[in-house]
Amino acid sequence: MVGMTSLDRSPEVYVAEVFGFPSDNRDADVTRFRSLRLCPFRPLHPKARRDLSVPDHEIPFEQQFGLCTKGKKNDPLGVCSVYVNGRPCITCPVRFGEGRVMLDAAAVWAASVLGVPAADMVAIPEVRLIPTLAPEGSTPSVSGLPLDEKTSEISKNESSDGDSLAESAQGSTAGDEQNGSQEKSAGNIDYVLAHIDTAVVGSRHLSDYHVNAYAALEVQAVYISGNVRNPFEAYMGRASWDGSNPPRPDWLSSSRKRLVPQLAWKGSVLHAWMKPIAVCVQAAFWDTMPYLSSVTTSDTASAAYQEMAWVITDLERQGRIYRLRHIQTLYSEFEKTLLAATQTPAGYDHILRKTILTKYIRQTTGKSLSPPKKSKPLGMTRQTKPTRQTQKSKD
Repeated sequence: MVGMTSLDRSPEVYVAEVFGFPSDNRDADVTRFRSLRLCPFRPLHPKARRDLSVPDHEIPFEQQFGLCTKGKKNDPLGVCSVYVNGRPCITCPVRFGEGRVMLDAAAVWAASVLGVPAADMVAIPEVRLIPTLAPEGSTPSVSGLPLDEKTSEISKNESSDGDSLAESAQGSTAGDEQNGSQEKSAGNIDYVLAHIDTAVVGSRHLSDYHVNAYAALEVQAVYISGNVRNPFEAYMGRASWDGSNPPRPDWLSSSRKRLVPQLAWKGSVLHAWMKPIAVCVQAAFWDTMPYLSSVTTSDTASAAYQEMAWVITDLERQGRIYRLRHIQTLYSEFEKTLLAATQTPAGYDHILRKTILTKYIRQTTGKSLSPPKKSKPLGMTRQTKPTRQTQKSKD
């Protein structure tokens, strides 16, 4: 690459976090953690700490944390965020799962709207959204399966969906696959925030439980254009990289091509059911969607507060890790949000008219446009040479 310095070819310039830790952190325990391809945002043990303060020799890291599954389970792309103007930008939705920062912020809002205690809300990940025309208690006719077979089919499919959040960062989800049962699905809800009553604790019978109220939480990381795998492999010491085609955020694909269709498809169903919807994004991503500023408010007494919440977060460096923190929560009405996100400001059509004429001239003459005609500046008149009669009159 012409003009590229050795610094430009360094993966650390582009890759912000690798397997949960800043790329400039090569401490011994972090290096071992990376070699195990673990994810610090998938804790398995109650003592697991995101900063690895519980050492490997006390509780093996493999027992503390689950594997990273982004992209490929056997060869995960362990990049959680990339640098954009020197700031880490989250590219994996699982990254938002640090602690309970996102879930708590969303649950407090949802509980207030639903009128239930926030402490009693539970977060259930990856719930398939399947609208049906069959009323509750009747045999569903949409799929042609009896109720017990339908339930078994859903359970079987959901058992393989645990990693779809990570896979969605690569542009595909289990909910997008077109097999027999998923054709009727509106996709997966990233998290359902629910208030559930039970008559028998620990029971495995549906009849012993009741869903009092619930809200939906969608998580949207930033899509990347360019190549992330090459700098990642170079960082891990498994390949060289010449710095070509570096990763960069694709804001348009992240919003208009992913987030907005998700809201239109899944959100429309949930809104029709009058269920609150929360969306979690990072501050840098939110700033690229100024068209939403006209329909959002911080007023908790507004009608918008009852319908939709935008949980805005960011990453902040603290010692040898980045910490996720909640910046603010804004509110919007669903239909106004969808309209603002799907409409392009009209403006004026003079550029379109010029384009039409340019193509017309090319089409009718077979030639490109001629250079524009030179126009005289306003206020300038043509000067004439004085005649002999004019000269005599002046004398």
